Amino acid sequence: MTSPALRLAAASCGLLLAAGAAAAEGGVYWEQTVQMEMKGVPFAMPAQTQKICMPADRWDRPPQAQKDKNCELKDVKVSGQTMTWKMVCTGDQAMTGEGELTRAGDTFKGRTHLAMDQGEMTMKFSGKKLGGACDPGEQQKKAEAMKKRIEGQQAEAEAKGAELDRVQCDSAVKNMQAQAVAGGRPLCKDPARKAEFCARMRTGGGWRQAMQFAEMERSSQGAIPGPKAAAQACGVDLEKVKAELCAKGEKVDDLDFLAEQCPAESKALALRECGGRDYTAMAGSRYGSFCAKAWDGSLEAKPAAKAKKPKVDAKDAAVEEGKKALKGVLGF
Repeated sequence: MTSPALRLAAASCGLLLAAGAAAAEGGVYWEQTVQMEMKGVPFAMPAQTQKICMPADRWDRPPQAQKDKNCELKDVKVSGQTMTWKMVCTGDQAMTGEGELTRAGDTFKGRTHLAMDQGEMTMKFSGKKLGGACDPGEQQKKAEAMKKRIEGQQAEAEAKGAELDRVQCDSAVKNMQAQAVAGGRPLCKDPARKAEFCARMRTGGGWRQAMQFAEMERSSQGAIPGPKAAAQACGVDLEKVKAELCAKGEKVDDLDFLAEQCPAESKALALRECGGRDYTAMAGSRYGSFCAKAWDGSLEAKPAAKAKKPKVDAKDAAVEEGKKALKGVLGF
């Protein structure tokens, strides 16, 4: 059951118990079946059947939880065996409602409709008389205990939900997932976490992380939020931020961003820090990853070019050969 349904159920768990029954009044057992339907919930909740104690002759007021100072009945009308009413509740569980109940001999049936900010719920109920004496006051105590139990379950569910939301928000901010601040239900409800995410979008590292989801956003036609949706939520111009970061050059927070997004700005730095250095020498260096990206994918030094022999003119070569031959003849 969803949290709004739990809240509605908690507020109305005694709704179908006989109201206004003083502890001293005699009661009789009835079997009651309740079917709840939540607007927006795609599946039907299972019907609940229970044995309850109702005042023997008390059908002159609507079935309503007792001792609820925040709820007030209005426009109660009785026509033959049918009774209608309206209800207004204030406070943390504010709601409005209306209902009707029809009794026919030893059976009854009816419905109530409840509306609140978190949702709407319709409760259809029916019952038949079982007989046997009982104490309506004791039944009321059980109803109050049930209400507290449901409220406790609700509080526990909300606490677990809040913790899950916190964990998901932390992960989304860390990995720069747009769902942190964009989409139908952003994961980060805390304005401070949204501000943190948006500030990171203005850094090289954050910008680069966010852009990893650009293709997913494009291929899903925006159904899955990505950097464009995140930028809109943050009021950030991605291209303007990119230009500003590139202008920082070596002072940018993430040199990998410089290598990937700023070819003109990274060229001089690559020539200075990457040329003529091998991979082993660069391992662990601040420029290691940068050079692997900016220096054509290789950190190997280019081999020195071999010295070329000077070209000799053919005429000069012939003269030199003649000199060598003359020396041989003359003996010097």
